[in-house]
Amino acid sequence: MSASVWINTEKEADVCTLRALNLQVHPQHVNYSCQPHAIKMEGVVSPEELNLLKHYTGPVVLDFTLSSLQHIDKANLLSAGRFFADILILNTLEAESLLSRSIATPHAMEEAAHELLTLGAKSVVLCGEPHLLGRAWTHEYWTNGVTSFWLSQKSVPQARYPDLRTVFTSAITGALAQGYTVEDALILGKMYVHQAVRQAQSSLFFGGFPEDEADLPYLSSTPLYHAPHPFRRCPPLGLYPVVDRFAWVEMLLKLGVKTIQLRIKEKSAALEVEMQRSIALAKKYRATLFINDYWELALKLNAEAVHLGQSDLDSADLDAIRKQGLLLGVSTHCYYEVARAHAICPSYIAIGPVFETDSKEMPFAAQGVERLQRWQRTLNYPLVAIGGINKARMPAVAATGVQGVALISAITKAEDPQQATLELLSLMGK
Repeated sequence: MSASVWINTEKEADVCTLRALNLQVHPQHVNYSCQPHAIKMEGVVSPEELNLLKHYTGPVVLDFTLSSLQHIDKANLLSAGRFFADILILNTLEAESLLSRSIATPHAMEEAAHELLTLGAKSVVLCGEPHLLGRAWTHEYWTNGVTSFWLSQKSVPQARYPDLRTVFTSAITGALAQGYTVEDALILGKMYVHQAVRQAQSSLFFGGFPEDEADLPYLSSTPLYHAPHPFRRCPPLGLYPVVDRFAWVEMLLKLGVKTIQLRIKEKSAALEVEMQRSIALAKKYRATLFINDYWELALKLNAEAVHLGQSDLDSADLDAIRKQGLLLGVSTHCYYEVARAHAICPSYIAIGPVFETDSKEMPFAAQGVERLQRWQRTLNYPLVAIGGINKARMPAVAATGVQGVALISAITKAEDPQQATLELLSLMGK
């Protein structure tokens, strides 16, 4: 049974968007006995609707409009917002009216969004107007008071489509109804709107789940006004063991492995020596060795490649890594993180965990082969599958067409690591 969404309008764009995403739509009427998977409210919230929302525990999107202030006083609006809005969506003109202040710069947008949180919404999306941020790119700023980011995207012709805001908010609501996080729902909403305009002919295109990198926004700490400069693209990756010491690197290189990641968790006195020996031997074998995390040492020791997790991106000097010509791989687990990696344009994107894994504690659920196939359809980057992959699962993973398959325990915990490596190489076909 498909997920359901309740909306308080009769707009055709709402219904078309939600149905295209395979969602059941319950418009207008308040039904206390039927709990939808998500609710979208637009404009004025009636007392009856507010009473329903007070008893609703699912996600709610409030699409604020200037007409809201024309029909209800600000105090009542803020009181209503405090009860239910998981996401409050409005543009800078609407925010200026609501806050009685001017918003003339990106920094002012950030300040306004944080002030809007005091209205009671759990998070705020503030959409930049073309006169403020330019017409070549679109920009939205999101914050929940703890995490914040900008979504930037090259504009597509949209002047003749007045329903885009409705499509955007409905797509976000639909993604929430399907169980996506708020952050992921925002990415999917942006992708859906961009797809709707990019494929429009005489009218908007109401398609299914967006699966084209052309629709993926860039996620960053500041608004972007041009596409990021890409990192050097990686050579074919193939079997991609992740190991924690030089002895493993040496064994794997001798067996013919051409891509290895050295991930040493503990920083010890021997760390630099282990890295230096591994880098030198990989170059001798003309293999690609990615250094996990320790990007400064990688630069110092003239490594060829670095792999960074999401938390590493906050502190790493990406410009220095790019300037020295290193390859860069980035770990991702969801749409939010993929959009963040997209704003860096790395050499490859790692997708995981594909299966449940005990190699490290993961806050993310296993994505499975089907989601991996979706990423392969969506992204043009070389992809590396990682997480819970073993000999039995290797054929299904390799069949998705990903360029690399990363694994740890399938080799390091095997009874015969050398034989296991040879078998895995055979299954990869390279």
